This record gives sequence, structure tokens and C-alpha cells, in this order.
Amino acid sequence: MAASQETEKKEETKGTTLPELLNQQAHIMSVIAENGGELPKELEIMLDNITLTVAEKIDGYVMICERFEMESDFWKQKATQYSKLSKTADTIQKKIKERVKECMIATGATEIKGIERRYLLTDLEDAVDIDEALLSDDYKKKTIVMSPDKERIKQDLELGIEVLGASLRKVKSLRDYANAQEKNKSKKAK
Repeated sequence: MAASQETEKKEETKGTTLPELLNQQAHIMSVIAENGGELPKELEIMLDNITLTVAEKIDGYVMICERFEMESDFWKQKATQYSKLSKTADTIQKKIKERVKECMIATGATEIKGIERRYLLTDLEDAVDIDEALLSDDYKKKTIVMSPDKERIKQDLELGIEVLGASLRKVKSLRDYANAQEKNKSKKAK
């Protein structure tokens, strides 16, 4: 095939989206069916080009998804690191305040002053410490939590029983795998 024809073909499909390419591929398949399973010469060239372009786009989409997954993992690690730093800083400031409070309680001081800042120790409402294992039932209250029984709802819906406020929704998963057959073909071609 001449270089100019090759360039024209690439130009034709360069800006096409994956759905458009898949539609073109479906059109080619219908033309093949109309021709009794025979592939007309003009469509043979187009099919080769579209199949290659779709395959390249799919590989590109997989590559982009993998890159975003790596980006996501990278930022999750950074977030974990920064979260640990934040928690450590928070723990340190709480420990310092607790030590200052303990010293003030031990010395009986209600106020201590620095050059620009001061601490003031004030009384708050008493806190209640509870050991539930030792607590009498008279001091306990019942709490009822209503939540959907998803297993029963799903079973009833699958049996065709109408459940007001619930429905089944088809769920799909998109997975990508290495295309071993194509890799083997390209190795054999070399």
C-alpha cells in the first residue's frame, strides 16, 4: 500500500472515538453478512485499519486507566503519610496540654503566663465514667435500630415478589486482561 493511502486511512480514523469505531466495525460486519460472508476488497482494507485502530484505542484506554490507578495509589500513599504526620502532631499537642494541666493541678495553679500567651485552668461539668459490665440494668436504656434486610429483599425480588421501595439493578464489572493471543501473533511475525 502506498504511503499516501496509509496516511489518508490514519487521518480518517485519527479523531474517531471508540464508539464511532465500534459502529464502523458493526457496519462492516453487516456488509459482510449481506455479501454472504464474503469480504469485499474495499472493506477488507477498512476492516484491517479499523481493527488496528480499535485495538490501539482499547490498549490506550487500559494504559490510561492503569496510569490513573498508579496516580491514585501514589496520592493515597501521600495522604496516608500526611495523615500520620497530622495525627502525630495532634497527639503531641494533646500530650503537651495534658502535661501542663497535670502540673497545674498538682501545684494548685489556676493560671500560668508566658510572654505572649497564658493557660487558664477552669472547672467544667463533671464527666461520667461508666463500666457497663458492672452497671445495673436499671441504668440502661433499650435502643432499637431499624435497617433494611438486604438478603431477604434480594431473595424476594429474585422470586418475583414485589417489594415497595426496592428493586434489582444489573451490575457489570469491566476488567482488562493481557491479550496473550495478540502478543503471540506479533512474536511469530518477527
